[in-house]
Amino acid sequence: MKSFGLSFFMVLVVFQAGAQGLEPGVAIINTNNIRASVYSNGRLFWTGSGGHFEMLEEGVSPILLGGLWLGAVDGAGNLRISCQLYDDGKVESQFQPGTIKTLYPRPEIDTNLNRIWRVSRKEIIAHQVDFGADGRIDSIIPAIYSWPGRGNPHSLKYNGFEIFDGYEILAPFEDWDGDGAYNPDKGDYPRLAVRGHRFTQPDEMAWWAFNDLMERENPWLYDPLLVEVHCQAFVFNCRKEEEEVMNNSLFLHYTLINKSLEPLDSIRVGMFLDFAIGCPDDDYIGVLPENGTVYAYNSGHEDGPCGHPPANLLVSSTLFDDLYVTDAPRNTPPDTVFTSAFDRIMPLQLQEETGLPNNAFPVAGLEYYRYLTGSWRDGNPLTYGGSGYNTGGMPIAFPFTGFPTAEGDWNEKNAGRTPGRRRALASAGHFRLNPEGVNSFTIGITAQNCWGCHPEGSAESFSRAFHEIREIDLWMRRDWLVDFPCTQSKIEIERPPPFSPMLTLFPNPAKNRLTVHVENAPAYWYRVYNAHGQLMLKRDNPEPVSFLETTNWLKGVYFLQVRAGGETISQSFVIE
Repeated sequence: MKSFGLSFFMVLVVFQAGAQGLEPGVAIINTNNIRASVYSNGRLFWTGSGGHFEMLEEGVSPILLGGLWLGAVDGAGNLRISCQLYDDGKVESQFQPGTIKTLYPRPEIDTNLNRIWRVSRKEIIAHQVDFGADGRIDSIIPAIYSWPGRGNPHSLKYNGFEIFDGYEILAPFEDWDGDGAYNPDKGDYPRLAVRGHRFTQPDEMAWWAFNDLMERENPWLYDPLLVEVHCQAFVFNCRKEEEEVMNNSLFLHYTLINKSLEPLDSIRVGMFLDFAIGCPDDDYIGVLPENGTVYAYNSGHEDGPCGHPPANLLVSSTLFDDLYVTDAPRNTPPDTVFTSAFDRIMPLQLQEETGLPNNAFPVAGLEYYRYLTGSWRDGNPLTYGGSGYNTGGMPIAFPFTGFPTAEGDWNEKNAGRTPGRRRALASAGHFRLNPEGVNSFTIGITAQNCWGCHPEGSAESFSRAFHEIREIDLWMRRDWLVDFPCTQSKIEIERPPPFSPMLTLFPNPAKNRLTVHVENAPAYWYRVYNAHGQLMLKRDNPEPVSFLETTNWLKGVYFLQVRAGGETISQSFVIE
């Protein structure tokens, strides 16, 4: 089954106008060699005018858009579809930011979750060192304390809203004390949600939630699935030159939750990608079927009619942490549950690009689902050879599986395909989700410097790029013979000096009761003296907040002395 030193990093979080409503926020991830924009409604990279999955060394974005496509059948046999598209005013996405609070008596979205939270490896290690020294936190790190883990008692202070018990599933965390709630005061800290893997801490993680419970303006679209999607993006910053592929990768861990009141069946999950290898008008795509990888590359050395300098790149997408899927037809249990990587990959072209409506970009909801299942717009299967459409060959799951430079292999050049804009849908399934059912998977998107990666170019360069993808895949499959393909910088954390004890007495003056609040002192005692120095009261190991009943005390001035950690502090108070 597959899953998936401190250097400079920056994450810019921007909330556009109306971000507290449904206008998505954007985070720009910039920790390794990739600078990428991700949006709180699930959209990846597309800025409205171009792509932003930029390789810093190359200065180009080899992907314009990425996003999820989902299809399912409800209990009555109705088809449900939700797809991430361009949000450009012409083709709208069918996802919006936030979590689904309730469906009845009326649908309601929690817009407090219209944010993208992020945290760095350095911050997590500093928090661990701080807590590990003496079991308390002396230096609060806002990214740790604002992390939207279930039950976080600090959310109101750091996020502006409370996290109630109704939030059953939120951002994943290491539950240090095992109480089921996220509390950094008790040593808890953010972690990856990838199941059962020996992950080192990524150099950066981001988390956000979105859903498909939104009005559909286009009448051809089917009803939404009513799912909530949590996305956790993570990246690694590696020191060695031979680990460049990890430095050029972005990983996305998705969690799907069925928030409807009925089961969803025959669910298919897809990742839609719109490629742009330098000039986007002369590209090819290919597939590594054994890894479920779709990749894009230049069709020639000159890199097309756009006037761009040659982009010596290969960009790919792989399902590294598999979905749990089932093998029984709809409503016919029992099921055998197993895991699956991308098991279907389909090319997608506009009608003006392909010349035929039957194998062009989908328009109606059924057509979207057909593509998710590995069929063309008209329902015909993908077939071996040529363009993959009505070739007379046998039905097949993947197109263009041949080696890009090999004569006689099934690649786009040998198929006589005209180079151009390339889009692809990589999908997996099927599976079913009961109400509140959960499934998860991890997708990696990787850009590689690949000199001579075109049909007349270097077979060795292609082989090297494919080997690096497979190395990551083997590691994510938990192959214990494969080392973690990244050497991270060593992070040295000096434990911050502890805060001095703080004493607060209120109300002051007091009448019948005095509150004693001692902070930053896990163990202490205090004594109360009158104005003549006589001991009036002593308490050993009290709670951080305690109370003195002063109804029978004489009016006058008193002194309270606290001893904690070798320090003594005192404060006067008045009884009226």
